[in-house]
Amino acid sequence: MNKCNCLLISALALAPIGCSGETSYQLEYPCAQFRGGRDSVDSFSTGSAAYNYQIMDMFIRCSDGTVFKLSELKESTAKEWVLKMPNGSLESNVSEITDMNDKNATSYIVDSYNRFVFRDGQLVGCHFTGNVPFGQLSQAQIGVTTDGEFLAFPIQREDLFRLFGKPKEIRKSRFRPPN
Repeated sequence: MNKCNCLLISALALAPIGCSGETSYQLEYPCAQFRGGRDSVDSFSTGSAAYNYQIMDMFIRCSDGTVFKLSELKESTAKEWVLKMPNGSLESNVSEITDMNDKNATSYIVDSYNRFVFRDGQLVGCHFTGNVPFGQLSQAQIGVTTDGEFLAFPIQREDLFRLFGKPKEIRKSRFRPPN
């Protein structure tokens, strides 16, 4: 298992998808942020210090049809997903991290795209996209109830608003390559 000392929010904040100079948008909800282009979103983050470790109330339907409440995801499940990855190893996909309040957590990178962060067995942060090419979460969908409508990424803004309501804020941002 890798060890690193970094802010939990940094571990979750992945750069917006796109080319240099492309405009991306961040749609802010009370405890989550959806990211994408002008008309659709392709990922979301929830939890972390930025949201007082609260996880947005939603359900995820996996490619095999399994449905789970995100806030109830078990750390052992994230670990299993890592081990099922092609060349999946705990050493390269699991890290011990420290947040800005000096609290330790364990970060699991599943299928090279999705990150789940746990503290004391409880999910405290997540960066998620269902538009991945392989694994348990490939083509996963999100919804607000177990038996209601689910949306697949990329999600059209109008569909996101219909299911989750309008965000409290929409911000433009420019993609900047890492330094």
